[in-house]
Amino acid sequence: GLSVTMPHKTDVARAVDECSPSAAALDAVNCVQRSGRTLIGHNTDGDGFVAALRAEGIEPEGMTCAVVGAGGAGRAVVDGLARAGAASVVVVNRSAERAGSAALLAGGVGHVGGLAELADLELLVHATSVGMGEPQVAHDMLDQVGAGQIVADLVYNPRRTALLQGSADRGARTVDGLGMLVHQAGLAFELWRG
Repeated sequence: GLSVTMPHKTDVARAVDECSPSAAALDAVNCVQRSGRTLIGHNTDGDGFVAALRAEGIEPEGMTCAVVGAGGAGRAVVDGLARAGAASVVVVNRSAERAGSAALLAGGVGHVGGLAELADLELLVHATSVGMGEPQVAHDMLDQVGAGQIVADLVYNPRRTALLQGSADRGARTVDGLGMLVHQAGLAFELWRG
């Protein structure tokens, strides 16, 4: 098998022979498993993110959450949080249409929101490539962060993004993207090796 990263997850979902139900729903593949001559696309991102939270002692069940970003990783996190029992999942994205599509993945607990709603939520997840560029969006998100919140950034290089440093300075608990990277890869390895 092989791993897939941005910006290829949607293209690969359309290129494999078949997709697992979660990869099909997300229209994003981050893991390709070979079964004989058949290439099967999976998405381990959402479960990897939830596993990373739990490894940090954070249980998403019952939490009010926001996911900023509605690309492949953001959609996977929305889905993973909803399946883990989050009380609500607000999706914030530049495109309202993409935000709405991602929010649907969370079923009845998902809805579209704006940056102003972030201040009232327990878990804030940054799921865009910002941090590797476009610092303004990260600053807009940071303006909503307060003490007692949990801020997770899916960016893993650098591990301590400006968003995480600024959130820690405001008294928030932070989770970097390395845990998700490791846990989604562990789930992929299980698919490949049994």
